[in-house]
Order: sequence, then structure tokens, then C-alpha cells
Amino acid sequence: MLTFIWISIIAIVITATLIVVYRSQLSLPVKRRRSLSANFPNVLTLRIGDIVQYLDQDWVVEDKLIYTSHNYRWIEYLLQDNEEIRWLSIEEDDQVKVAWLETTQALNIPDYPPEQIRFGEMTYSLDERGTAQMHREGATLNQAEQCQYFDYSSNGNHILCIENWSGDVEVSVGRMIDPRSLTILGGDGQRIYGV
Repeated sequence: MLTFIWISIIAIVITATLIVVYRSQLSLPVKRRRSLSANFPNVLTLRIGDIVQYLDQDWVVEDKLIYTSHNYRWIEYLLQDNEEIRWLSIEEDDQVKVAWLETTQALNIPDYPPEQIRFGEMTYSLDERGTAQMHREGATLNQAEQCQYFDYSSNGNHILCIENWSGDVEVSVGRMIDPRSLTILGGDGQRIYGV
């Protein structure tokens, strides 16, 4: 009986708190409410100029690429901190999958990538390949609109990605990460580094 009373009290307090928060949002002008929601981006709603904090480093979203392949969609963000560049890849299927990638020049890829690739201390196995259409929200040096992609994985959530842009091959290596390990801060919609 005592447990029921405590649960009821907690439910009443939570309900009252939600009502107060909801009413305070309604009392704001419409323009102010929009800006409040814009200040709380997440990995699915990042915009150019937003800040991604990861491993004690601040990365600015400088570009956003949206890929589609057979009605499947994923997003890649180009992140920059001074001279360093990384890619944040986001897929939403049954759950949100987030990959942290770095481009490498240390791997020569044949015209048609093999089923397995040895790189560093790891052997990566091909998971998926296909052709994707790309829509750019920002601007990078790469102006191609279609690519062939080859996605590989290895033990410990390590991944290797190959994109062939009409003969210009890009290789990225990294790993799957927990999206909760990222802190995201809203920006002003402007690039800092002008990529």
C-alpha cells in the first residue's frame, strides 16, 4: 500500500512538471519556440555550423552529404577541427548506427575491391556494396553525384568504407561508436573553415 502511495506521488509530481514546462513553451512567441528546438540538434538533425564534441575535441560540421540507394538513406557529415578532418556517418534502420571515420591514403584499392582487405592489424570482410545517389547540403571539393560504395567490417566494431566517384577512390577507416558518446551543440548555420 505504501509503495502505491509513493508511486502516485511521483506520478503527480512528474505530471505537474510536464504541465509547467508545456505551458511555459506555449507562452513563448512562435519564433522563440523554433529557436529553442533548433538549439537541441541530434545526430539525425545536424546542420552546417553545429559543433560535435567527441574525445575532448570540438568538431565543426562543414558539410552534409545525403546518400540514397534503393530507397535506403544515410547521412555523412564532414567534420573539421583546424587541419584535422573526420567523417560522421549516420544510418537509421531499426536503430541509429553511428560511425566515426578518417580518410586514409595508405591503402591501394583495385578497380573492383575484393571480398576481404587487410589493413593495419585487421582483416576487413565485405558486408555490402552498391551504387548510391548523393545530394549535398554543403559543398566539398568532390562534385560527383553518384558513387559505388563498398562497406567492410572487422572485429570490435571496426569498419572500412570505399567510395568510387567515377575513378576517384576514397577510403575511410574507423569504428562504430555509441551516439551517446557525442555532445552536440547548435551552431549558427555557417561554416567556420570554408571547405
